[in-house]
Formats: sequence, C-alpha cells, structure tokens
Amino acid sequence: MSWGLVLAGGGVTGLAWEAGVIVGLADSGVDLTSADVVVGTSAGSIVGSLVLGGIAPSELAGLVADPERSPLELNGKSKNDGDGGVNAQVFIRWMSVKEFDESSTSAIAQLSLGSRTMTEAAWVEAFTEELGERTWAPSLRIVSVDVETGRRKLWSAADSAPLPSVVASSCAVPGVFPAVEIDGTKYVDGGLWSPTSADLLLDAGLDAVVVVSPLGGSDPMGVAFNRSTDREVAELIERGIDTEVLRPQTPISPLSAFDDSQRIPAFEAGIVDGKAAAERLGRVVGVA
Repeated sequence: MSWGLVLAGGGVTGLAWEAGVIVGLADSGVDLTSADVVVGTSAGSIVGSLVLGGIAPSELAGLVADPERSPLELNGKSKNDGDGGVNAQVFIRWMSVKEFDESSTSAIAQLSLGSRTMTEAAWVEAFTEELGERTWAPSLRIVSVDVETGRRKLWSAADSAPLPSVVASSCAVPGVFPAVEIDGTKYVDGGLWSPTSADLLLDAGLDAVVVVSPLGGSDPMGVAFNRSTDREVAELIERGIDTEVLRPQTPISPLSAFDDSQRIPAFEAGIVDGKAAAERLGRVVGVA
C-alpha cells in the first residue's frame, strides 16, 4: 500500500503542534515519516524537512519546544526599505477574498512585494541556520506560490533548488515576510492558496492520505481554513483514496499562529492528540 502525508501550514504554533503529533504517534508505534510522499506547506515544510532530514522524534522537543529559543532565530535581522502601510493593505486584501484563484492570489502576492519586512537575504539565512546541512529527502514535496502567476509550485529534489530557499519561500507569509527569488522567479507562502494543498496528491497514485492540519476553529479565519481542508479531503475521498484528517482536539485559531507563548503548550497538545489518533491513523498507514 502506498500512502501520502500532508503537513499543513500553521505558523510557529502549528509547527509545534505538528511536531508534537509526530512525537505522540511515534511513541505509539506509528511512523509518519514512512510515507511515500510528504507534502509540506509553510510550517509543514519545516517539519517535513527536519523529520525527513534525519531528526528523530525524540529530538524534536529540543528544536521546537525549548523555552530559551524559537525554532527560527529572527531577532535582529536586517529590514528592507518597504512601506509598512502596505503590510496592512495586504492583510485587508487577503481577508476580502472569498474564493482564491490565480488572479486573486497573484494580486495579493504582488502587492506584498512593497511591504516592510526583513530582507530576503536575512530571511533565507534564518532557514539555512535552522536546517543546517540537510538536503532534499526523495519523498519530500514543498508548496510555494509563484508571485507573478498566482499558481502553486510543488517543489521536489528534482528541481535542484536549495532546500533552505524553498522552505523560506513556502513560509513567506505575504505582508509579514519577504518573497524569495529562486531561479529568477519570486515565490511566497504556499498557504496563500491553501493551508494544506492536499489536492496535489489526487493524481499521485496513492492508496491513502493522512492530512495533519493544525489551524481551524470557529472564528471567520478558522472556519475558512476548515472549509478549505474539508473540500480537498472530500476530493481525495471521491477519488477513492482512503483519507484521514488529524486536527487539534482544542482548535488553534489562525489568529494565534504566531503567538510564541502558545508554542510549548501546542507541542504538548500535539503529543496528546497524536497518541489519541494512533489507532485511527495506524489503520490508514498499515501498522494497526
């Protein structure tokens, strides 16, 4: 049986929760890193790069749940000369979109190019420092959005692009972090199109898919995240792909995605949620 894993976006809080889920499942005998294909978006691209790059589940706590350090060191990074007013415009435009397509996605991404953020070089450097010498795992796929076209780019080892640059592009939230240029094309956060992009596995020839999706809740942004994920999951199921979704038992709102005070509690909650879902997900991946 072949199966795929989707690690969704979620900011620092979602990253910590996803890492906790991997730990909780591993403690229960379910190894998510054994997936044939792993699609990571934004925070999910960081988690995927780490665990497929040789970080054992037992080491994740030291990387994402250390109270003395954040997963990414961004303090003191140099800033660009963008306009801080554009940052707010990007957020307003983003929140006004009812249904994302290439046109609306590109418009937001292009507007964000004028925002006040750290420099692109400093942003990529942060990922180089975090990922170290890790390179592409054969099963890893990462989602970014092409600024000009608004289309998703599904990266893999075959693209021969530096892993830190690709992960940085997937995490480049418009209006918050800078776009990243790779081979002459600028890219931003894959989550601008979808928090999960699980639909990119529709034609991957898989028997099963596990979607790990940290963000949701009852506020408008949370509802939108849930709706997007549910729609993609429905498409997979309609295609005959056995699909399971794992969400936090206590919802994490997109509005708290970058609340570092919630990072360690989210990691601990992820461990609990992973253990609780072990039997259900183990059935899908063939270990229960």
